Amino acid sequence: FINILMDELRPFKDFPIKACKEVQFSNGGQYFAAANGSVIQVFNSWTCELLGSFNVHKAKVRSIYWLADDSALLTAGQDGCVYLTKLKDGATANLLKQRCHFTSTVGASDGKVYVVGTDKHIKVIQDSSVVMDVDCGLILTQVCLLSPRYLFAGTETGVVRIFPLPMEGKYREVQIHNSAISRMRITPDEQHLITVSQDGCIALFAVDTKRDSTVRNTGRKEAALGFAEEILVTKSDLEDKINLMNELQQKVEELQYQNELQLQIREHSYREKLRDVTEKFN
Repeated sequence: FINILMDELRPFKDFPIKACKEVQFSNGGQYFAAANGSVIQVFNSWTCELLGSFNVHKAKVRSIYWLADDSALLTAGQDGCVYLTKLKDGATANLLKQRCHFTSTVGASDGKVYVVGTDKHIKVIQDSSVVMDVDCGLILTQVCLLSPRYLFAGTETGVVRIFPLPMEGKYREVQIHNSAISRMRITPDEQHLITVSQDGCIALFAVDTKRDSTVRNTGRKEAALGFAEEILVTKSDLEDKINLMNELQQKVEELQYQNELQLQIREHSYREKLRDVTEKFN
């Protein structure tokens, strides 16, 4: 963990996980899951306490996805398996097993699960059965949902394919990178798509400029949330700032006292002179 401070990044907590390439925070932010080889470890985000380890895969875990209510995890691995693991009791269900390496999986609100891998197919799973299998003709590396409207699939060539939902095999292509896409996410307001590639670039672009996510059932358009003005600082930095403010306040009070004292001395001196002059001429 790293705290983002006003003028620096300060390490907060280290976890003994080597070569970790997959970490996912829960939707509520209270948990995060990390892939430790073939083991999935779930931690408390506030206390950093290890809540559980789930050893369901037989090879490296390549993708972790939290369900909407944070009650379970969807995972896909190089063993060609997709598992659903419940956080409460650790119960697991094998949703799919294929002779390939799966690279990414996501779950939709209607219960469907989308998974991609080295077999060049998008598989749609529902009730532990493959209900649709779309041949894409090239290796897909990442997948994410703008539910329930679009499915975005990243490829090994840096192209993003956009599939309207429900899927019928039709898609549009956008060339974004010149190398394989390694990560892809939709922003929480569902207005932008962020992609990261092995070419070392990060791309950010609007996916649906006509759709206003702030329109509610009341028909009123609410103003989008602005940037927060709060800044995260450590307790020691805050104490140093408070001590500095107290020192400066003390100096100000001392200067005010000295000024008042000087004024009193000058007034007394002027009164003495005025009295001497008055006595002299009277």
